[in-house]
Amino acid sequence: MRALPALTIRFIDARSMVVTSIPDARKALEGHWCNKEAKSYKTAAQLLAAAENGASRPAVAWSAFERAAREQGLLKAKERPTGLRAQIAASLFVSRRDV
Repeated sequence: MRALPALTIRFIDARSMVVTSIPDARKALEGHWCNKEAKSYKTAAQLLAAAENGASRPAVAWSAFERAAREQGLLKAKERPTGLRAQIAASLFVSRRDV
């Protein structure tokens, strides 16, 4: 099985959690979500349980979890790298006030 990409979930109570596995995702479903009655939330919960039992592919369950989090606005955006390339790119877009 290939590794699942890490997702950062920010719950509606402002707490956040890094989710890196199917058990983590099931635990994240216990957090404060906007709507636990939403179809995508329920589908994710069912598929994650099935994936833990071997009845569903983990990648399918992971996609359902990511979709549910995205639909409810809980998926935290990945931070952009601040390496040399990012600094050079940022320096190319200097506003006229700064010049």
